Amino acid sequence: RLIGDDWDSLAEQWQVLIADLEYGYDIPRTAVDFTPGRPLAEAGASVRVAAARGWQNSGLRLEAGVTYRIRASGRYQVADQPQIWWCEPGGVSIRYYKGRPLGMLLAAVRAEPARAGEPSALIRPIAVGLETSLDPGHSGTLFLRINDSSAELSDNAGTLSVHIRAAT
Repeated sequence: RLIGDDWDSLAEQWQVLIADLEYGYDIPRTAVDFTPGRPLAEAGASVRVAAARGWQNSGLRLEAGVTYRIRASGRYQVADQPQIWWCEPGGVSIRYYKGRPLGMLLAAVRAEPARAGEPSALIRPIAVGLETSLDPGHSGTLFLRINDSSAELSDNAGTLSVHIRAAT
């Protein structure tokens, strides 16, 4: 029973790994911090998302039954060959990854407490782009990343600024 207490977390990490696994998978850039988020302040909050990392914990807990507005801005690099490919949160439509524009901002709300045996929200992301409304079906921590192969994060650079608030 060495891993008994951590089994659900390990199972979810395995799902996330398998969903993104491909040649060149970058383990250090894709490690996920599953620390539970804090409640979102009434005024909302802004977080930074690194273009060169996989799923990133926003540190924010969203509640079921509340509609949120998510707005993103920034300019970042999604490739460096044959020249730098600049991108904004809506992504670049010259190349797609998993059916969405490369570099598009994605979100997922990880249920807390975790739901044993259910697919991780991180393998079914929500397209955010420049702006979206989000109605999480469950309470949990908000995770963010750009749409890119986990094997191609090393040529990315820069950050996005993301503002989250309850819709009024």
